[in-house]
Amino acid sequence: MEESEKTLRDQVIDGYKKLAFGSISDCIRAMCSENMSDEELMHMDLFNVSQVKGQNGRIIEMKFFDRMKALEKLETTESEQEKKGEPSFYKALREGVEALQKNNVEPESDAV
Repeated sequence: MEESEKTLRDQVIDGYKKLAFGSISDCIRAMCSENMSDEELMHMDLFNVSQVKGQNGRIIEMKFFDRMKALEKLETTESEQEKKGEPSFYKALREGVEALQKNNVEPESDAV
């Protein structure tokens, strides 16, 4: 599914997933670099950064969004989705596996 086809709800969930599980390697690289151009910064993934403090063109402090809060929001969203009767991904996956297992276990009716 392309980004433009996603609902706002799906985009919000993707954002929480990125906050909860996303890498901070670009953030660390930005903090440790002495001479980083604006161009280099523009191409970095700094999605998890909530605040940056600098002095004399150098980053001295970087704060991140709370991963635990993002996980809690994901859990709440999943619970709300299940209450509405919409199957969760894991429930759908489990039901699919059970259906496949059931089909493999039952004997064929025309077996000799």
